[in-house]
Amino acid sequence: MKAGANLKSEPVTEKQGEDVRPNPPNILVVEDEARLARTIELYLGQRGYVVRTASHGVEALKRIAEARPALIIADIMMPVMDGYAFCRQLRSDPGTCTIPFLFLTAKDDDRDRIRGLKMGADDYLAKPCDLSELHARVEALLARVEAVKNIRPDSISITGRLADTDLLDLLQMLELHERTGALVLKRDGDAGTIYLQGGKIIGADLGTAEGREPLASLLAWKSGDYCFVPDVVPEGGRLTTGMANLVIGQVQNR
Repeated sequence: MKAGANLKSEPVTEKQGEDVRPNPPNILVVEDEARLARTIELYLGQRGYVVRTASHGVEALKRIAEARPALIIADIMMPVMDGYAFCRQLRSDPGTCTIPFLFLTAKDDDRDRIRGLKMGADDYLAKPCDLSELHARVEALLARVEAVKNIRPDSISITGRLADTDLLDLLQMLELHERTGALVLKRDGDAGTIYLQGGKIIGADLGTAEGREPLASLLAWKSGDYCFVPDVVPEGGRLTTGMANLVIGQVQNR
């Protein structure tokens, strides 16, 4: 058993008629320790989710090809394909880049947490943890994704391609008009966000900055797509990599 792999909770027992949902979300748990995967499957299953499992990244990709999950929970230290490589592959594929992704792992060092988020994960939870905490993170992440899906396309009036509009000129225009919101950028498998308050930059996220400062990395982009989502600020919930991909996808498909 891997160190720290246990989860803390009340005993998991079979219950009848609990949290029945008409369209239960499909969750994929990617964990090489079978007992732990089964514990999560039972616990979330009792709370209205349909849960499938895979023991490593390659097996998980097959599960995704069979049925797209609403959310993925994955360990980092796994055989064949570890969690980092698995997450990066999902974020690089247009067909899977918007799936919400939560790392659940015994690697609880701050550097591991930062690396996981930079690889494109939407959330990170260290083992051991309460199953109730895992459930709360799943609910919160799905709620944030639903909120992004509910952004009205007609509220996103500023869209375009960086090949046609220099990013610095775009930021200058937003500053001139004192706009507040999130400038979402997407290039190939990467997605990032620049947050503005009254036209001033107050923060930035980039899933693949790989140790570089996100804003400096984004300012160097000369290609890709962009859109400005008004009234989105970090305090109200950051647009993680998967959510940024989702916003750009909605704009492109409207």
